[in-house]
Amino acid sequence: MSDQIANVFQGTWEGTITMVNTHYPASHVMETYKITGEIVTLDITDIVLNVIGKPILSSVAAASACKLTGVITKESLKEAVFKELMSIGLKKEVIKKNVQAALACFDRISEVHPGYFKPKKEEEKDEIVKLGYANPCLGSPSVYAEGNTRLKKTGNWRLFKPIIDYEECSRCLACFVHCPHSCISVDESGYPMIDYENCKGCFTCLDECPKKIISRKREIRAW
Repeated sequence: MSDQIANVFQGTWEGTITMVNTHYPASHVMETYKITGEIVTLDITDIVLNVIGKPILSSVAAASACKLTGVITKESLKEAVFKELMSIGLKKEVIKKNVQAALACFDRISEVHPGYFKPKKEEEKDEIVKLGYANPCLGSPSVYAEGNTRLKKTGNWRLFKPIIDYEECSRCLACFVHCPHSCISVDESGYPMIDYENCKGCFTCLDECPKKIISRKREIRAW
């Protein structure tokens, strides 16, 4: 959400229910981003880190969406998560943790208004769809804005960020050499400097540091 270029709220209206992965209350998100519709917030990242131990959000995100529909039961969710993860060959203990995390999210998501999801009655008449001419540019991979890579801040992908202990840093620059995304530069004094706007949090720097003076810290976003 911090990446304004993405414009993730485009198309929302009064009937939209938006679920935001954050520790902030819904009132804070609505006031900050002026979102239309109903807001539901839950820190699903914190749940998976405590239950699964890794930032794997697929099961808990699906559980949150199921609860928001107002029509999917907890038992149906449990069965679906189990079948899906079994089909890709995960170990039983991993599946058990995913199910536990998914059910925790399902229970903690607040109730919404299922009326938003009531299907409209289809009119009993045939509809003829006329397909007009469309310019080929609509379906072709065209570049409309050159040099826009710098506008994409990949640091938004990060869940944890690396922290360098400069009091213990020997300036060996192993982190600088091994960073796969060139997100570490060297300052005038020879110390490594991390570009947090683009650092993805892969922690190659932590693994390669010979003195082990790079630590990881949970990212706390503005939202």
